[in-house]
Amino acid sequence: MYGNHAAPNLTFHRKPPEKGFFNFGGAKSKIAKGIASLRQKSQDSLENGGGFQALANEEFDAQFNALDRNNEVEFRVLFTALAQNNYKDIFENSPYGDDFIFNKECKINEIKADNSQNWDFDTSPSQYYDFSFQKIKEKFINYNCSYFDHMYFSFLPILAIPVYQQMASNDYIYGKSYNFKYNDYITEMLANKMGLNLFVPPDAAQRNNVKTILKTSHHKNEGDSEVIKVDAYSYRAIEHVDQVPVRAGNGRTYYVPVRWDEYVPVTKQELIEVSEIKSAGEDFNHIKGLDQYQKSDNNRDRSFAYDHFMAGKLYRQNQSLDDLLNTIYKEFGGTQNG
Repeated sequence: MYGNHAAPNLTFHRKPPEKGFFNFGGAKSKIAKGIASLRQKSQDSLENGGGFQALANEEFDAQFNALDRNNEVEFRVLFTALAQNNYKDIFENSPYGDDFIFNKECKINEIKADNSQNWDFDTSPSQYYDFSFQKIKEKFINYNCSYFDHMYFSFLPILAIPVYQQMASNDYIYGKSYNFKYNDYITEMLANKMGLNLFVPPDAAQRNNVKTILKTSHHKNEGDSEVIKVDAYSYRAIEHVDQVPVRAGNGRTYYVPVRWDEYVPVTKQELIEVSEIKSAGEDFNHIKGLDQYQKSDNNRDRSFAYDHFMAGKLYRQNQSLDDLLNTIYKEFGGTQNG
């Protein structure tokens, strides 16, 4: 999901062609059919007073195939000649080919790429463990190359549009600042790595089909850490029995008891404390220690979580996150250096 103020009224939806549509034999023929369809759509729009008008670059228009666009002027603002050439390069030279859905709803851009589904986000040091340094090195290099590969080609449909790189957000233009460091996405990630039982409302239904959703927001700053409010949303179930009249085959009506459940929303608030972890030099010993502590019996209740160089714990007045980190460093990863 990407937000940008460029072309704020434009909406369109495009999806990739079926596998092999432009990659194997008959590609030119199929592009020609697509162009013919574009011309017919333009002619029909002209005769019926519609707003559709095909681009001069009919080959791009046929391949991109965003025919439900609602604003031709803003569509051309985004897809300039340079953008069209960039997309041609993606279609022809990307190792994944044309594998992405691109939906634009005013200022919101949504990209769904097939290659992103195989993007491994787990950067835990434990996946590099081995008895051979050469294998550790190989795992590390392969993971990071794969990570960048998936990241780059997932973002490529956005990066290929030059005007998106020229637009600054209102927050940047007017210098708006925030009193917190960490956004909700990273704090929700930490909350969800902790034990869910820490946040589940006490009266929530204990059923497989009843999930608890965690949403986070900034609460306050405390030293070098931030205290985050976690709102947990779930449901409690109330069982009902209704007597439903049913007509039988003998012509008589009988009342049949029908059981059904009413799901009533329930919530719970909890506080967690989060902080960024240094990752340079000797601090890698600390990171290894955090990973070991997270899996140890000391963290059986999973009130502590570490991932993506962020650490978090259930907020308690009697022990700060900084104190806990120092304890972990001493026991699992060596002494903290400042």
